[in-house]
Formats: sequence, structure tokens, C-alpha cells
Amino acid sequence: MHEGLPQGSLLASSLFLLHINDLASNLPDDVLVSLFADDLAALVQDEEMAKSEAKAKEGLDIVASWVTTVTFSISPNEV
Repeated sequence: MHEGLPQGSLLASSLFLLHINDLASNLPDDVLVSLFADDLAALVQDEEMAKSEAKAKEGLDIVASWVTTVTFSISPNEV
């Protein structure tokens, strides 16, 4: 292991939750966030599709910026 903590350790889980909660608090209020273990789901809705798409893009841009800042990576198989 070159960096980080062993997967599955109590400390790793706790530290990850602290990090992921920071991301959830950075998303706009109109983005509904659901967290479970190491998964995050973000939901948006609006009566107009274009507004929903704009909200989703804003949320994804925030996630992308956050991931870069904290040097996390996203599994492309789960996006």
C-alpha cells in the first residue's frame, strides 16, 4: 500500500464518511443527496427538462471539482 488506509478498517470508513459528508454539504440545496457506505446518489427534478439537466450538470461539476481537490477517484464502472 503506497498511501491511504487498509480497505475495510474502521478508521478508513470513518475518515471516508467525513470526506463524503463534506461533498454532500457543497452541493446546492435543490440537489437531493443520498449517502450509503461509499456510495453517493444525487437527484434533481424540475418541471422543465432543461432546468433538471442544468441542475444535474451543476451538481456533477461540483463533484468533479471536489474529487480533484481531495484527490479521490471515481470508479467509471459505477457512474
